Amino acid sequence: FFELHNVEYGECAVLGAEHEILMVDCGSMNRRIRAGDVDFFDSVTGGIMPRYADVPERSFLLTHCHRDHICGFWRILDTDPGYFDRVFLPAAPRGTDGRPLLLEFALYVFVFLNRLTGYAKANAGEVRLLCRAARAVGPRRVFPLRAGDSFLFGGAEYEVLWPRAEDYPFSPA
Repeated sequence: FFELHNVEYGECAVLGAEHEILMVDCGSMNRRIRAGDVDFFDSVTGGIMPRYADVPERSFLLTHCHRDHICGFWRILDTDPGYFDRVFLPAAPRGTDGRPLLLEFALYVFVFLNRLTGYAKANAGEVRLLCRAARAVGPRRVFPLRAGDSFLFGGAEYEVLWPRAEDYPFSPA
């Protein structure tokens, strides 16, 4: 099955197979969902989470680190850190222009640059994403994915097309 949850400005799609789901993104830019005038976080904890609570295996896939794709995911982890059995995250941070960046560059930005720069906002957030998810669900349940990787869901193997793992725009220096 496929279900798309109304989170207005954002995404939350759920693929279902026998005994498992794969939630793809869960976020919204809005604090309130106009249809029904419902608080977004209440819709996550009171609607989305209970909808799949009885499914034996739940996985989450984040396509990219923007608020309208991730803030509901944080709400789920804050409410129930064990909710997801597997969490798939993009392996390489990317800049505001969409180009993938080296993890080392993101760490450099996180440590040395002003937190208000565009680089810091885009890259430090993605570095913190990996750490926060690993703390919440456990490091053995977080899987960074990049182009060429694959994962199993519903008895099928899915190939990851992005982010690319080579030809970064920065030199090794």
